Amino acid sequence: MTFKRILIGFLLLGMLSGASTFPSLAEAAPTPRCSVFASAPWVRGPTPRLRLEAFSDGPTCAKAVAVLAVRDSTGKVLFSDTYVTEFLAITSDARTMPQMLAALGNWVNSGRTRFDNSTLPNWLAGADKPVDQEFPFTPDENITRADYLAIKTARAPVLCFVQGMESLNCLVYRNGGLEPFGIQSFPG
Repeated sequence: MTFKRILIGFLLLGMLSGASTFPSLAEAAPTPRCSVFASAPWVRGPTPRLRLEAFSDGPTCAKAVAVLAVRDSTGKVLFSDTYVTEFLAITSDARTMPQMLAALGNWVNSGRTRFDNSTLPNWLAGADKPVDQEFPFTPDENITRADYLAIKTARAPVLCFVQGMESLNCLVYRNGGLEPFGIQSFPG
């Protein structure tokens, strides 16, 4: 009981003297952040339908991070990754929340229709990788030539999205999940 009285007295003394070891509510209130969300269905994707979601958060839009996630129809996350917005071509110029919303909207919408695996380059027998073309494609290290040809022939659903300043990350939908497929570089 004595300890409790001492503690209460100490707290009251601190409040009366104006000294406080705790921040005021005004000091603790968060500053406006660049918290934005965008979502779109993967229209040309597999059945069941998948959904792309992107959101950003940071003290400013210029200093935010962005997360891209792909969910199945039950809400289960099949893929997610985090990116620094200043190093992501699609968000690097976003400085305001409306600009970030537009950028994230473009991000989730561009990946769902951009890639058509029928345009994948040929991968000749004995070659280490597919034939280079204007947009070079480098298969993931776990994708063999046989896998590549099977994916191309079956027209398995492939999702590609901007992953930096110079390339797209491509995932393939197989066996009820998303797997790394490869990287498609921008020309130049």
